[in-house]
Amino acid sequence: MRAGWANFPNGYISLDYQTEVMASAGDLITDHVECLEANTPYFLALSGAIPLIDPHVNTPKGRQPFSVAGSFDTGDGGGKKERTIAEVVEWLATSANCLGVVAFGTCASFGGIPAAKGNKTAATGAYNFLVNYKGHTVLKDKIVNCPGCAPHPDWMIYPVAYFILNGALPALDTTQVLNRVWYGNNQVFSRNVQKNTARAIYTGDKGYEVFCEAGACAKYSQTNLCTDLGAGLGNGDGTNQKEWCTRPEGCNGFMASPDCPTRRWNNFDDNTVNQWCVGALPRGSNYVCQGCAEPDFPDGRSPFFSSDKNG
Repeated sequence: MRAGWANFPNGYISLDYQTEVMASAGDLITDHVECLEANTPYFLALSGAIPLIDPHVNTPKGRQPFSVAGSFDTGDGGGKKERTIAEVVEWLATSANCLGVVAFGTCASFGGIPAAKGNKTAATGAYNFLVNYKGHTVLKDKIVNCPGCAPHPDWMIYPVAYFILNGALPALDTTQVLNRVWYGNNQVFSRNVQKNTARAIYTGDKGYEVFCEAGACAKYSQTNLCTDLGAGLGNGDGTNQKEWCTRPEGCNGFMASPDCPTRRWNNFDDNTVNQWCVGALPRGSNYVCQGCAEPDFPDGRSPFFSSDKNG
């Protein structure tokens, strides 16, 4: 990802390498990456966890290792040959032309689902891999985590745009080595979901009604809690769900911190439905927050569901 910072916003952000959308393949694209690394300032934007172990390396019948990123000449004297994802990430992140590393999504930031209990790849996030595992402490202030599953596009573009405008990365939350990005005077990942989520009640005759645009989830300390998620979603009469909070049903909003309640997705306006996973209908999906942007996701937020032993 290259950034042109002359007279921004008339400048540009050029996505030069992305396996899912690029048309090029083989040496054509890997040669291009090698040329960029040697000659052009760039940001390394990562999507997905970094596997440290490949369980398929010694499998029979020559199975292609899943962790191979392609054939690159990384300048280590080994020439152009197959390199693992970890090798390519380290090479590009430590280049003199790398302006910063943007870990986009919870997997790239903290390991996420690929790093969950039982995985066989020792998958991990960018900061843990580059700073703690490989010892590149000089990079600790150049890695920006933008977690979320899925993350909001704004969270990734913001640090790049900030660099274009200011010539430096934005301030980061390093209190717990999270390296999560700040947004202006307010940190993107500081708006507690529980305290900023609109909730709804189901009245039966009128359908859903938003009764509080913010702060309703803070009513967890009261006695009126959601005891039946189905009833709260309108599958029952909803009479006992007034001012309900879904924390007893598995909501992680009380310990989740992204700005989903205020930023949302899908053209944030009053005419767009399903703008994010929680929130009040019709603009939200009226579901529980799974805490997907937190470092302990998914293991620390599991189980997401439990079986009904009576049904």
